[in-house]
Amino acid sequence: MIDPAYGDRNNRISSPDLVEERSINLDIALRVKAYLDTAYELEVILACNHDTVLGGDEETDLVKCLEIIEEAKPSCFISIACNESDDHAMHGPEIKYSAFDGRSRQLANKIYALLPAANGVKGNGIHGDNNIPLLEDVKYPACLVKVGYLSNEQEEKLLRQPEFQDRTAWAIAQGAAVYLGAHIRASEVPAVSADETRECPYCHRAM
Repeated sequence: MIDPAYGDRNNRISSPDLVEERSINLDIALRVKAYLDTAYELEVILACNHDTVLGGDEETDLVKCLEIIEEAKPSCFISIACNESDDHAMHGPEIKYSAFDGRSRQLANKIYALLPAANGVKGNGIHGDNNIPLLEDVKYPACLVKVGYLSNEQEEKLLRQPEFQDRTAWAIAQGAAVYLGAHIRASEVPAVSADETRECPYCHRAM
């Protein structure tokens, strides 16, 4: 299960150029799904809707997202988001996982082994974090992939580039596939467009 984080929540990140995080998260999530869909062994589901919260507030949104996850009972759950910092020099991907679950650490390790090298950038490691409600409450192997810093002007430009998004998505998908013992077939990935999927008000099931 892939989660393009934040939808239309008020706590999403906007870059100095007013590029909203949700659009980057969704574009990368769709590319991850496209890669994983080439693995015949897998069924891939997007966890949440594109541009509207699942609930009236953040707490209700979390509850509804957890209900969707519990219904699907995924072999693993990956949430995709951007990062930010008051230190505008900060850059690079990092992954957070539930420190309560060794399987989540394994999933994070498999993805991180490929993620920084995919774009030739310095990574910031993997970190157990029990203060993220979604990771704390999910009963399945789960991690939050922070793909880069929108607060860094140079990285913000990279995060908007389709080539950068595609390499990032490949690393996430390949790491997840290795964790699941599946095989993605990169040459079979079709072009993906977030615009096509925004016609659907919610994205609770595979497209």
